[in-house]
Amino acid sequence: MIESLQLADVATYGREGVSLHDLKRVNFFYGANGTGKTTLTRVLADPGQHPGCRVRWRQGEALECLVYNRDFVREHFSQTRLRGIFSLGEENIEAGRRIDAIRILLDQERNRSAAMEEQRQIRSVELAGHVDRFRERCWALIKTHAASFAPAFVGARNSKEKSLQRLLHESRTNTSSLLTRDALTERARIIFAPSRREVSPLPVFDMTAILAHERNPILQEIILGREDAPLAALMRTLGNSDWVRQGRRFHQVRPEQCPYCQQSAPSGLSRELDDCFDLSYEQEILALTALSTQYERDADALQGWLEALLASLSVELDMDVVQYLKYRLEQKLYQNRQRLAEKLQQPSRTVTLESLAQEAHQLSAMIRETNQRIAEQNRLVGNLAVEQGVLTGQVWKFLLAEIAPDLEAYQSHAREIERQLAGLEAQIGALNATMRTLEEEMTALAGQMTSIQPAIDGVNGLLSMIGFSGFTLSMAEGNEHYRVMRGNGQEVADTLSEGEKTLLTLLYFYFLVQGGPDPDSARRERIVVLDDPVSGLDNEAVRFSARVVRKLIALARQGPIIRQLWILTHDVLFFQEAIWNSQRVRREALPDESFWIVRKNLSGISSLERYPVNPVCSMYDLLWEELRSPERARVAGLLAAQRILESHFRHFGPVDLRGIQERFAGQEWTICAALLAGVREDSMHPRDAWSVPLDEESTQQMIKVFREIFEIAGHLGHYRQMMGVSG
Repeated sequence: MIESLQLADVATYGREGVSLHDLKRVNFFYGANGTGKTTLTRVLADPGQHPGCRVRWRQGEALECLVYNRDFVREHFSQTRLRGIFSLGEENIEAGRRIDAIRILLDQERNRSAAMEEQRQIRSVELAGHVDRFRERCWALIKTHAASFAPAFVGARNSKEKSLQRLLHESRTNTSSLLTRDALTERARIIFAPSRREVSPLPVFDMTAILAHERNPILQEIILGREDAPLAALMRTLGNSDWVRQGRRFHQVRPEQCPYCQQSAPSGLSRELDDCFDLSYEQEILALTALSTQYERDADALQGWLEALLASLSVELDMDVVQYLKYRLEQKLYQNRQRLAEKLQQPSRTVTLESLAQEAHQLSAMIRETNQRIAEQNRLVGNLAVEQGVLTGQVWKFLLAEIAPDLEAYQSHAREIERQLAGLEAQIGALNATMRTLEEEMTALAGQMTSIQPAIDGVNGLLSMIGFSGFTLSMAEGNEHYRVMRGNGQEVADTLSEGEKTLLTLLYFYFLVQGGPDPDSARRERIVVLDDPVSGLDNEAVRFSARVVRKLIALARQGPIIRQLWILTHDVLFFQEAIWNSQRVRREALPDESFWIVRKNLSGISSLERYPVNPVCSMYDLLWEELRSPERARVAGLLAAQRILESHFRHFGPVDLRGIQERFAGQEWTICAALLAGVREDSMHPRDAWSVPLDEESTQQMIKVFREIFEIAGHLGHYRQMMGVSG
C-alpha cells in the first residue's frame, strides 16, 4: 500500500512539488479538468518515468498499480478486440467435461420445469374462473337480501371479494340457529332499528393546572432591583424601579447618552445600572415570563376544549349553559392575560388573576353528570349489540342454507384443482432445487479453471441489468480475446461512441481488477486507480458507473486483491454517488478513507489539499457549517442564518412569517425581523438585515431566536439534524 506520494517537476506540478501523506485504503480526489488529476495517475502507473516524483510503499513492498485513465482507454481500443481476462484456477479437462454434462442436464430440467409451469398456469386459470363464477353467485345472493338485512352485511356489502370470503368463513364457523325469512325479517325490524346507537362520551378537561396559576406567589411579589446598588436610592426616591429598568434598555442602545436627562452619560452608568438588576432580578423576571407563557398555553388549551365541546352538538348537554360558561371563562382569560402582560411590563406592581374556579367547577360537574348518563345509555345499547350479533349470525345461516348446493360443488372442484396445483408446485420446487445444485456445482468447477468466459458473462450481465443493448462481448477465436458485437451480430470496428467506449472500458476494467490479462496474474494483489471513468455518459449511466465503483470500494475494504483504491473525478454527481455510505455521519470521512481537492492557481501550478470531511457539498450545507462552528464570525453567522431561513422557508412554504415574528418581543422581535428579512415579501431594503447590533451577546441571542423560529414553524427536527444536536 502507498503511504505517501511526492509530485514535483511534472506537468502542472512545480519544482517545489506537493506531498500526500497518511493515505488510506480508499482515497477520493475531486478537481476540475486540467488541474493535474491525470498526471497524478500517470505517476502512479509508472513512477520510474518521472524522476522528480517519489512513491513510498508500506514496508517497502511495491505492488502492481492498475490504472484506469485516458491512456488505458486508448491502449485497449487501439484495436477492435479486447485482451481476455483470466479468472483464478487450474486447468482441468475433466471439470470441463463435467460442466458440459451439467449444461445438458440443466437444459433437460429447464424443459421439464417449463412444461410443469405451463400446466400450473392452466390449472391456475381454471381455478380463477371457478372462483369468479362462485363469487358472482355470492354477490347476487347478498344483493337479493341487502335491503332487509343491511346491517348483517357490513364489511361485505360493497365488495364482491369480501362477500365471498365472508360466506366461506361463515360456512366454517357459523353455529347459529336456522330461521325462516319471515322470522328473520321480524327480528331485524326491532334489533336493526337505526335509532339505537352508542354515543361517544364528552371530552374532559383537567382544570388543575390553569387554576394553580392563580395562586402563584410571584403575582403578589414586588420585583425590584438590588437595594444596596448605587442607584437604589434613586429608585426609592422615584418609587418606580420599572422606570429605571426601562432607562437601562435605552442606555444599552445608546450608551453615550443618559436615558433619564438626555445629557452625556456619566462614566460607570452602565455598570451601576447592571448592579441594580442583578442575577436574582433576572431570574425572577424569567420565572414571571415562564408563568405568562404557560398560562397562554393552558388558556389556549381550555379555549380549544370549549370549542370542541360546542362542536360536539351532544343532545345530552345543555348547550345554552355551556355557551354562557364559555363566555364567562373567555372574559376572565382575557382579563388575566392583560394583567400578566402588565406584570411583565411593570414587575414591581402586584396583580391578582380573576378566578376561573366557579365556572370551571360548574362546567366539570355538567360534563361528569352527562358522561354518566351516556355511559348508562351505552351499557344498554351494548346489550342490543349482542342481540344484533346473534341476528347477524342467523342471517348468514339462512344464506348458507339457500346457497348450499352451489357451495358444495364449488368447494369440491376447488379442492381438486388446488390438490393438482400443490403437486405441480412441489415438482417444480424439486426441479428448481436440482437446477440450483447443478448450477452451484458448475460454478465451483468453473472456479477451478482458467477461463476468460466469466468476464464475458459479468460484463454482459451488467449491461443487461441497465437495459443496454448497444453491444455485447463474446469469445473470439483462440479463446484469448473478446469481440465487441452489435445486436445484429456484426463485430464492432471503430464505431463505438465515446459514451459506449467509456462504459465498456469501465466494465472491462472492473473485471480486470478481479482477474488478469493472463492466468498467472489472476487475483494478484494490486493498487487500483480510476481517473474520471464517466466522460461522455448521461446522468443515468453516471449513477450506474458509481455503483460499479462502489463495488470496487467494497472489494478494497474486504481485501486482499485491492490493497488500495484511488478515485479521481471532476463530475460532482459521480463523486457524490460513489462516496455514498450508510455509515457516514453527515460529511465526515470514514476511518479508512481520505478526501482531497486538486486545484490549479493563477500561475498554472497544481496543488492538493486534504479535508477531514467531504469537500464537495451544497451551499446550504456550508451555511449550516458556518453556524455550527464555535469560531463563527458575528456578521458571517448572521448572514448564514438569514440565507438558511430564506432557502428553507421558500422551499417548505407557505409559512406565516408575520405570525412567527409576533411571537417575539423587544430585542428578540428586532432580531427575528432581521433574520426573516430575506424571506418576507414586504422587506423592501437590504439594510433591514443590519438592524441588529452585532456584539457577542446579540450573536448568542440571534442563535436562540434562530432556533425558536424553526420550533414555532414546526421544523425543529430539521434544526436539530443540521446542527447535530439531540435536544
